[in-house]
Amino acid sequence: MSANETVAYEVVPLTPIWTAGVKGCDRIHETAIIGSLRFWYETVIRALGGQACSPIDKDYHRSPRGKKCGLETTRTGDIEKLCPACRMFGCTGWSRKFFLRVKKEPQIQRITASTHHHKLKRTIKIPIGDFWGPLTVEFRFLKKCDPEERQILRFIWETLLAKYVGMGGKVAQGGGLFRVVNLKGKFIEADEEKANEELKDWVARACQAVNAQWNDPDFELNKALFREYSLEFSSQISSLLFHRNVCSNHEVQGESNIIDLWGRYGVLPIAHEIRRAIRGTFTNQAKRHHVFGSTDRNGDEASHVSVSHCFREGNSGREVHFRVAYFLDDGFGMTDVNAIEKNLLNKSRLEGFLNPKGKAGLIQNLGMISGKSRTGEDLLRDEL
Repeated sequence: MSANETVAYEVVPLTPIWTAGVKGCDRIHETAIIGSLRFWYETVIRALGGQACSPIDKDYHRSPRGKKCGLETTRTGDIEKLCPACRMFGCTGWSRKFFLRVKKEPQIQRITASTHHHKLKRTIKIPIGDFWGPLTVEFRFLKKCDPEERQILRFIWETLLAKYVGMGGKVAQGGGLFRVVNLKGKFIEADEEKANEELKDWVARACQAVNAQWNDPDFELNKALFREYSLEFSSQISSLLFHRNVCSNHEVQGESNIIDLWGRYGVLPIAHEIRRAIRGTFTNQAKRHHVFGSTDRNGDEASHVSVSHCFREGNSGREVHFRVAYFLDDGFGMTDVNAIEKNLLNKSRLEGFLNPKGKAGLIQNLGMISGKSRTGEDLLRDEL
């Protein structure tokens, strides 16, 4: 693809989008979407046998985990010494190969939920989401890209982000899912697409002279597991919302209420309750913090389990779907996933978190959707 070519996507959020900002999430900040793309680009490069630096370590140059790219470190300014991720997304001395713009801003509708903070011993409000409604995301390429670069970027946007993990921030807490409804332009021509082995060869060549490395990645795509679940209530969801049998602790800023948001956008923001239902799977605190993440004096640890809010699929007024991504590592394996799923599919347990004072029988059916379980290796093999 030559410079100045454009690809535009019309997308509809399935769950609220959150991109932060100095003044709060006052608009869609493109940098948050670019951050999602870069994170997964690094992950795909490593899954294909290459190496990529990560710019998130504050003490990078002295870190035993690796060192980052930058043309000032190569002396000759040789682009070939940059890792594949930095060649596409930029680094010190080298600009990004594409420009990303959100052309159509969606509506702002802030939702918060009240919850008891056991450490602070008081009730706090947590943000559920901010942006709803359709938007247009445009990629404009500023520099010439290799076909392999465009193929990987397309895979990340159209497959990983659009179908499994979402974009922006707070994806582990439910936000960021979206569906592509229209496409103008294309990342790559059909005759330019490469097979997996060809992509691995390209990555190997691209990493031959790389002057940076990252020895301990937090997430590995070939160890990821993506699943989608169906949750069917015994009554119409609008009726449950009206009687405060679900989302009883949610507040909506503005003239709308939670019933309006369900009717307009088909989103049931209960990822927090689902996470609470499965967080108790592990009684060991260190294990629980490793799997579900933590923020404490010993440092932040990212969650290895990402739970989406529920979204309407089809015309049913009682059934919603939600997605869970599991990122396995040496301390989190399939035995742990099975233990989590046992609690996840326990209807009475989830009912207790959705409506602690309610009666049993709130949930009719709860289960994993057949054919909606994919591993990262499946995606790399079948969809890249």
